[in-house]
Amino acid sequence: MKILIATPLFPPETGDSAQYIQELALHLKEGHEITILTYANHIETIAGVEIKTVKKNTPLFVRLFHYTRTLTQLARSADIIYTERAVAAGLPAVLAGRFTKTPVIVHYTEDEAWERFLHTDTAPIHQGAFRKLQKIPGGVWGVWHTQQYVLRHARHVLAPSQFICDDLTRTHGLQNTRVSVLNPAPRKPLSLPFTEKKQRNKVFMKASLFPWEDIPTALRAMQKVCGVHEDAQLVIAGGGKEERVALEDSIRELSLEKNVLLLGEVSRAEKLYHLQTASAFLSTAAYAETPELLYEAFQNGVPVVVPHVPGIREGIMHEKTGLLTQPANANITAEMLLEILEDESFAAELSGNAKKVFEKTFSWDKHIQILNDTFNKIHHG
Repeated sequence: MKILIATPLFPPETGDSAQYIQELALHLKEGHEITILTYANHIETIAGVEIKTVKKNTPLFVRLFHYTRTLTQLARSADIIYTERAVAAGLPAVLAGRFTKTPVIVHYTEDEAWERFLHTDTAPIHQGAFRKLQKIPGGVWGVWHTQQYVLRHARHVLAPSQFICDDLTRTHGLQNTRVSVLNPAPRKPLSLPFTEKKQRNKVFMKASLFPWEDIPTALRAMQKVCGVHEDAQLVIAGGGKEERVALEDSIRELSLEKNVLLLGEVSRAEKLYHLQTASAFLSTAAYAETPELLYEAFQNGVPVVVPHVPGIREGIMHEKTGLLTQPANANITAEMLLEILEDESFAAELSGNAKKVFEKTFSWDKHIQILNDTFNKIHHG
């Protein structure tokens, strides 16, 4: 099958979507003829894959015009257009699809209007609250409606969780049959240049400092853990200035200055180091759209304590692959952390089961299987 991939980013650009498309092409080229179109001045080549570019250093509308025209030309000989994200590549993709009658599949990862919204001066809110706004703010109004147009005119939309699929059908009026789950593919492995050793009673969190991450609950839980184990440590990796001052005040009030470390935004390598040396992974998020935050902990054999909220609970079996705590409940969260920190055999059982699930459910083989099934359904349906 001839698959045309439309993407806004491609290596040497950094970012998850650029790395994903590169890895995707390497896996798909074994069974398909792959062409990629991206915005770029320079690219990393892939043997056996044709990569076309549209120059980035041109005005926006000129860039979009050239991208749409090139995509339309390429789509005339393609069986399917697979587009990464719904705006910069998605809009040209659905237009090219209409001109050439080529079916378009959109890979939706998160709300792009909400991403832009976070960079405005407005107080931050999570994606679910943003999509329920009665009036979309003017600064991101165009992105919101462009995204909605793309999603409504795509033949099929793939999203990383059932929670997101259900929300897209409600918010954008999509038919259930046109939206389905594509579990995220594992990120390219990263090897650290030294041997990591587990640190006793170390707990790691990867969370941006936004209100919906509910880090205050994690701090209260750690105060209780430290009452049992004075050497317990909580390391939090994630950027965001909104909550940092208040969190630092809470750390002092709870007398946790020696037990809690706010790293801020750090490299993936540093996050991986702290994860691999942790005895437990913790999340206290009040809202999450996918279980993706679990995957790296699963992959690295670190037992997890996470909240029982819709997006996260899709990826975990309580007391089998991790522990589900009640949201905003510091007492239960502390009890579960202590259970993992004090019972090494139970912690090993949880992490071992989780690793097996990760390798079976969130592998590239599974990802490509779902994609191929979708390609065949769309192409022959």
